[in-house]
Amino acid sequence: MAMPEPIGLREIKYLPEEINIWMYAIVAIGSAFLVFVVISVYLMWRSMRAERSDIERETLCEAEKLPASTSVTSLHSDRSFVATP
Repeated sequence: MAMPEPIGLREIKYLPEEINIWMYAIVAIGSAFLVFVVISVYLMWRSMRAERSDIERETLCEAEKLPASTSVTSLHSDRSFVATP
């Protein structure tokens, strides 16, 4: 069995001699997908932030209507945490 000869550095080519249009199509589709993912994550983050600020605004409005002895954190409806007044 014969050993293959090593390839010289001058013989190695990084780009194909003939560039195919499908290569550009795949790169464009991949780039569009990445842009779509980044925009989607940003919009989800922005909507969560807006929803959180709305909840905080409603909580503060409700707190202004209650007597001073009531804790602001007791107004949360999900009861995910407990705070002492």
